[in-house]
Amino acid sequence: MRTTVISSRTLALVLVLLVIVAYGGCVNYPFVYDDLSGIVDNPLISGAETVAQASRALLETWRPATRFTYALTHALFGFSKPAFHATNLAAHILNTLLVFGIAIRLAKRWMPGFNPAHFGFAAGMIHAVHPLYTEAVTYISGRSSSLRGLFYFGCLFLVMRAEESRNTVPQSLWFGAAAISGVLAWEAKEEAITLPIIVAIFLILAGFRKPAAALMALPLAVVVAHSHAIASLYRTSVANEGLVNIGMGTRVETLPYVLTEIKAAVFYYMSQFVVPLTQSVDPYFRTVQSIFEPGFLIAVAILAILVVIAVRSSRRQPVLTFSIAALLVSPLLAYAVIPVPDLVAEHRIYVAGLGFDLLIAWMLTRAPRLMLPSIAVLAMALTASTIVRNSVWGSEVTLWRQAERNSGRNQIRPHLNLGAAFQVAGQFDAALEEYRHSLSIRQDLPLVYSNMGTIYLGQARFDEAEAMLKRAVELSPSMSQPYINLASIDVHRKKADEALEYASKAERAGAAAYWVHFVRAEALTLTGQFDAARAEYEIAAKLSEGHRALHDEIQSRLSALRSQTGSVK
Repeated sequence: MRTTVISSRTLALVLVLLVIVAYGGCVNYPFVYDDLSGIVDNPLISGAETVAQASRALLETWRPATRFTYALTHALFGFSKPAFHATNLAAHILNTLLVFGIAIRLAKRWMPGFNPAHFGFAAGMIHAVHPLYTEAVTYISGRSSSLRGLFYFGCLFLVMRAEESRNTVPQSLWFGAAAISGVLAWEAKEEAITLPIIVAIFLILAGFRKPAAALMALPLAVVVAHSHAIASLYRTSVANEGLVNIGMGTRVETLPYVLTEIKAAVFYYMSQFVVPLTQSVDPYFRTVQSIFEPGFLIAVAILAILVVIAVRSSRRQPVLTFSIAALLVSPLLAYAVIPVPDLVAEHRIYVAGLGFDLLIAWMLTRAPRLMLPSIAVLAMALTASTIVRNSVWGSEVTLWRQAERNSGRNQIRPHLNLGAAFQVAGQFDAALEEYRHSLSIRQDLPLVYSNMGTIYLGQARFDEAEAMLKRAVELSPSMSQPYINLASIDVHRKKADEALEYASKAERAGAAAYWVHFVRAEALTLTGQFDAARAEYEIAAKLSEGHRALHDEIQSRLSALRSQTGSVK
């Protein structure tokens, strides 16, 4: 018995080391893509200077637990890239150990004669280093999926632990902890609504049908209790105003979306699990328009076959049944209910991956003599693949260059975002080339005109910049950044009143507050209102903490103004 404990602990340590080897190089990676708008530019997070201020995130309607972790990280470490990445990495390590623990308990219960630690290690190893999980780990905004996974897996593990207990008091404590973990999974990401169903399936397989029946009804009760908020979320998601307003999206049609998600479960997520060779931050997946499309029908047939296998195996191979259930009855199911603009995204598979982890481990047990060598080969291959995949997240340029290579024909966003990445990196000719390529696909793209105008502004080509920015405003009057840049042009031309008017328009359009305060300070300086300008600079400096170059520029202007007016703070 002592040998088994030592063996399990040793294998757990190996899993931790595998995660560190695969992901340790990402801790200094920058904030990329939605990290900027969702985290760095989010006042709820950037304004959290203390733990008490961070706790305000817990009052948010959606994903309060996830937002709290972001705000808490900022309160403790500022916008330290290593701190944000280390938090994601810690969550993934814990999730890997939970998968290890869940698999061990399943094997002890339903795989007599087989070493539970070996089965657990196989499942944990897949979770530790499969490259499809990188978006939930390396991408800071992917924390909503990995944090949900932490509480989702934690709830499952605690239920299993409680069910094993024969003492009423400890059992009640384990079940209570499982309930808390389940609530936190929902608070991290609402797609965890499927958790009671997979717990119920485990209880049914374990012979506890009565409590399972009550759990099956829980998701419906949650939906009814939150019906107003869910309906509001549905309307907002379907409208897709954020992307529609910048010409990068359309209203989401419900039926095609649902059909596409069903097809994607097989032809995107499952296929990427098996052959993860075409991963992308912006994967292309064609929308299904009819239930009679062959690809959709094949996907339905494959899913039906998996369900039949799961049902038929429930007595003889309950581990196989549970593995298939964990794959199918997962947050992927919830994504098919509430339409979102992006049809597929890698981080969504993180929790459903538990089923895949267990399924591959179960398959390896079919050849016991080859199991350990197979695990070793898989571990090396997957770790190498994950290290390569992680390197893509090292910069916006590498991220979007790879997305562009794997993009579908006439897919605009990879070109546009690669252009933006080149622009941030100061490679303006390359950026303009990508923007022009985007316009060759579609000419009514306000964001492209806005970004080109920004480049021309930085090159002091004011007339060309103004033309581009006004074209952007013409196409999308609700877009904020063109107003900021038009204000900057008027500051250069010494037109303070016009600049202040554009600053007000930018504020009404929802521009990042630090930009509004910055251009307003510039205009007020022109009018000689130095005290007011200094106050605006100070606010802009505080709010731009996560944008180092801009923050330094604002601080420089503020210092110059203080020197000019003889002010000392």
